[in-house]
Amino acid sequence: MPKAYLIAEHIITEPAVFEEYRVKVGPMIEKYGGRYLTKRDAHRFPEGGHWEPERVVIIEFPDRQSLYDWS
Repeated sequence: MPKAYLIAEHIITEPAVFEEYRVKVGPMIEKYGGRYLTKRDAHRFPEGGHWEPERVVIIEFPDRQSLYDWS
């Protein structure tokens, strides 16, 4: 089965609340076989363009069903 990926942009307006979420979501992602491919400021868009996200996270799951089960 092919792997599945979740790509999300985070706009953090309440750092303390986000930190609480971040600590809790990691183990939940791992439970479904997910792993972070990027975190924090790891994203770069060398080609430039119109999209300038604050924070991009990419999470790899073993398959689509694992991603669906997590979400």
